[in-house]
Amino acid sequence: MTGEAGRVRGPLASSLVRGALTFAWVALAGQAIAFAEYAASGLYRPWSWMKIGLLYVLSFCGVAFDASGATPGSAPSRVRLVLMLGTALVVWLAFRAGRATAGTVGSRDVRRAGVWGAAPALAFALLSGLGSLLVTLRFPDDGIERLRPVTWEAFVISFVVVAVAGAAGGVAGAIGDRPTRTTEIVAGGWRMFVAALLLAFAGVLVLAALEPAATSGYARGLRGFGVGGAVLLGHHLLLAPNQSLDVLAPSMGGATELRVQEDVTRLTVRGVEPSEALGLTGWGSEGVELPTAYLAFLVVPVAATLMGGRRAGGAAIDHRERARRGACAGAVFASLVTAGSLMATVTVSSQGGWSGRLGPSMPSTALLALAWGVAGGVVGSLLPWVRQPVGGEGEPPE
Repeated sequence: MTGEAGRVRGPLASSLVRGALTFAWVALAGQAIAFAEYAASGLYRPWSWMKIGLLYVLSFCGVAFDASGATPGSAPSRVRLVLMLGTALVVWLAFRAGRATAGTVGSRDVRRAGVWGAAPALAFALLSGLGSLLVTLRFPDDGIERLRPVTWEAFVISFVVVAVAGAAGGVAGAIGDRPTRTTEIVAGGWRMFVAALLLAFAGVLVLAALEPAATSGYARGLRGFGVGGAVLLGHHLLLAPNQSLDVLAPSMGGATELRVQEDVTRLTVRGVEPSEALGLTGWGSEGVELPTAYLAFLVVPVAATLMGGRRAGGAAIDHRERARRGACAGAVFASLVTAGSLMATVTVSSQGGWSGRLGPSMPSTALLALAWGVAGGVVGSLLPWVRQPVGGEGEPPE
């Protein structure tokens, strides 16, 4: 009994240390961002920026914030804004921590490795929750009387995000480098998702190069904020994955919505539909029709799903098996797009009844991602790519 307790105590202590280190690295990134903005803007005091750095850490995990004065009527409201570039950092570090923790157990059992991989989330969530107690901010010049994170979410949501990523790392460690049907399907879906985000971002950059007037207008807008322009630019970079998901939804034939109360503005690949909510952006409420050239954004889901289908096919030789893997990878892609779209959505809800939302239209985005993923995955797995079998000839084991 004592020997068994000792075998458990070692990995448990290791998991707590790795969870704390994961939080430390994420907190260091948050503080680095905050103090870079402090250096660029000179606003506020250093202690305020330390709290802002902690706020960034919590926003990376999707924790909501309660604010007073942020909505019409100054009614208390709840704001959820996930800086998804930071989320990517959290997921990557948690994945590595989970893999390393599961490695200390030395088990090849996938379920046990997944459980141990999730263990670092305990320490991360504890530190995240305690850190949230230190964050109370006021921005009277911007009309925000009080801003603080939702404490229970700091514990629970941080735990869920790190536990899921860590469990995936633990499972990956147990499987090792040997490819299986399941790992190649997941890898294919993941490649679809990452490629879609990168291609959407590249499309925006190409658009910026082709529309110099709009790009210079954006630059003038940042300069108009004075020292705050650098802060806005930094936040825009942190929101780059959110922006990519907002672009991906219209690229698949869906829409990104700006919802203010019951009024909805929809951005599609053909243009921006007229609405009263659109008037809040300063563009007027008449809507905007986009040139036919914007249909080129359809290349984003086509190319991404074909690449993912190729990866999902792996070393399988049978065409039917390759097609099945491509279709399953499409389902993984749809799951990732759905989860990412929900995180990327900015929401504001006021106790006075006012509400706002900006993000991909759901559930249509999820259904379109499934259709694109399955179709592109099947076609991509069957196209005559140059075969690069992983781990040797023939089909990998189950």
